[in-house]
Amino acid sequence: MIIAALVTSLGGFIALALAMDKHCKHLLRRVLAPRWMNVLTAAGWGLLALSLGLCCVCWGVSIGIAAWSGWLTLAGILLVFYMPNWPWQPEQPKAPPRREKKGVVVDAQPVVEGGHWLRKSATGGLLLVPLAVAIWFFIVMAGR
Repeated sequence: MIIAALVTSLGGFIALALAMDKHCKHLLRRVLAPRWMNVLTAAGWGLLALSLGLCCVCWGVSIGIAAWSGWLTLAGILLVFYMPNWPWQPEQPKAPPRREKKGVVVDAQPVVEGGHWLRKSATGGLLLVPLAVAIWFFIVMAGR
């Protein structure tokens, strides 16, 4: 139950990040259509609301809201420190190549492209896991 709140919060933040042009270019290397941006925005806020509901069901309203804010903080910190370390992130601009003493320019390392299937599957998995956890939670709660 506790992990479900964290995972749905993380999924909501990822969906909201994909709904922004800057982060969408960073994660998918393209900008989605406005219709998909609206869908991701609604899904992100829906997952955050679901996370609030999970916390309130588990601990009651008073403690649930406080626990929810803690899970939001933890999910945000995880996402902030994880996003810059994604392997397909764009390279940061580097200083121009240094010149040797005799005027010969040293070439920079070539950039290797690839891993498109990995990027798409990781992003899709990060969006689908919170939904699976939420469905599992409601099935377990219905059995009680």
